[in-house]
Amino acid sequence: MLLSACATQEATAPPAAGQVPLPAVVPAPTGDRSIDHFEAQQRQHAEQHTRQGRLAEAALAWEVLTLLRPSRTDYRERLAEARAAIDKAVSQRVAKATAAQQRGDTHGAERAWFEVLAVEPTHGAAAHALREIEKERNRASVVGRFAQPPGLAPRNGAAAAPVVRSRAPERAVATPGQRNLIEHASIMASQGELGAAIAMLSEPAGSAAPDPQAKLLLAQLLMQRADAQPPSQREAAVADLEQALKLNPKLEAARARLQQLQRRTR
Repeated sequence: MLLSACATQEATAPPAAGQVPLPAVVPAPTGDRSIDHFEAQQRQHAEQHTRQGRLAEAALAWEVLTLLRPSRTDYRERLAEARAAIDKAVSQRVAKATAAQQRGDTHGAERAWFEVLAVEPTHGAAAHALREIEKERNRASVVGRFAQPPGLAPRNGAAAAPVVRSRAPERAVATPGQRNLIEHASIMASQGELGAAIAMLSEPAGSAAPDPQAKLLLAQLLMQRADAQPPSQREAAVADLEQALKLNPKLEAARARLQQLQRRTR
């Protein structure tokens, strides 16, 4: 009994003078605050992507949250909803692409297949269909080049019309690869990926002449990014506007915005 009383007194003995009593709880593991901050960021990204219709990014963010907090049923439900929305969007776009191909609308089919990849980047059927469209386009281009040989005299014996060659129209027509680039960049920009779309259009195209449509699109995207820059990124906005005007000097909206920013810096 005496030993038991001593043990009880020792366990509940008050702290010595000048000492602060320690709480009788297990301290939280190191790094919990950083994990909570990361969780809050991922949840914010997931909600934002969902509102913007960027289903692939939303599903990825919800999946990260389910792995971080396996006990959260609401995270698992949101992930299931995002995946269901992806399946529905993919099904609609595949039907749209297939219908366009059946009626001979290659351009519409190509755009619809790109929309499929924008929702589900790993969609194998969409990637295969785009490769087949590109092959068929290249094949038709080669066949059309030799369908009417230049200088061939007509059957009635009349002299053949002289062949006039002009390089300007040829450079104004986008190649299949440039058309794909423009459409892909447009889809990315519509999904909110302005930076990625600008980077894609800004990449050097090797020895090929720059496509006028790609330059105009790039100028528009640069102006959009400049408008979205916060006041603290004024220099970045000015640089985007200056580049946009180099690509398209007729872009008066960009010129007016640039003048406005330059006046503020003086």
